[in-house]
Amino acid sequence: RNWCAYVVTRSVSCVVEDGVESFVKPDYQPCGWGQLQCPRVLTYRSFLRPRYKVAHKTVSDLEWRCCQGYSGEDCSEGPAAGPSLTTTRPRPRPGRPTLSGFGNTLSGLGGEGSAGGGRGSTAPRSPEPAGGGEAEKVQQLEEKVRRLSKQLEELQASVQEGQEKLLQDLRKVAEGSPNGKHQPADAAPPDVRETLSHIQQHLERLDDRIRSQELERERDGFGGSPAPEGGLAGAALLRELEQRVQDSCGACLAGTEGLRRQQAEDRERMRALEKLVSSVDQRNREAVETVQRHVSSLSTRLAPAAPPDELRRRVAELERRMD
Repeated sequence: RNWCAYVVTRSVSCVVEDGVESFVKPDYQPCGWGQLQCPRVLTYRSFLRPRYKVAHKTVSDLEWRCCQGYSGEDCSEGPAAGPSLTTTRPRPRPGRPTLSGFGNTLSGLGGEGSAGGGRGSTAPRSPEPAGGGEAEKVQQLEEKVRRLSKQLEELQASVQEGQEKLLQDLRKVAEGSPNGKHQPADAAPPDVRETLSHIQQHLERLDDRIRSQELERERDGFGGSPAPEGGLAGAALLRELEQRVQDSCGACLAGTEGLRRQQAEDRERMRALEKLVSSVDQRNREAVETVQRHVSSLSTRLAPAAPPDELRRRVAELERRMD
């Protein structure tokens, strides 16, 4: 009868689903079976993924405290002068931490609890038991570790997202560079392919004309002396062939120079991306080291004299989660 139950309300934070969001993912069409060289078609696909947010809700909890007028470690000191009959009632064990807010025991760390129910406004506040200070320190340490773990998870998520974007950019650059392993043979720029096709057509026409001239010379050699017009036509044909070859070579050189510039730009971009990856990795390592130092300093500050078995178990479980 010396113990009274009080209803305490606390504000806790939880993660709730807040609709969905869409994101675009590039997809490269693979070559068919038996095709060594094929044009790679890039398609973008849209996907949906859930979006989450942090919300706050109020929960009620039952807490055993000394009744009005009673105090002491076991609520044995009553208002009467004589010894009073005490009814020892063990307090409930603290709940195990959960993923939705670390249970009711840690839920009161996010906001101040307001007592209601059987507790009156005029009742004096009884002193807390002797072990309350150590339990409060453990709860504060768990709250700080929870906040640091949340910050670390957010940092790891941002780093992972940056690494995924970086890998996509590197894959695009590798597939678009001339020296890439997955570069197909017909993946040259359109102007270079058009120039090469024109050169091929000119060479075929010139080959046909040269063959026709050789046939005419053979006929002239069998029928009589060759005509001088044939020699002049052959010389003009050779000059035209040289001129066209020079023009084609100039176009090829221009296209090659453009490809070299593009390759240099791609290399610079890859160097910049590598620097970005190294800087993000360094910041991530520094953040993890800072969190570890902070957690170790917090754990060294808390040095209970003789913690009970339940407190020992909670501290061991907390150290295991930190590892």
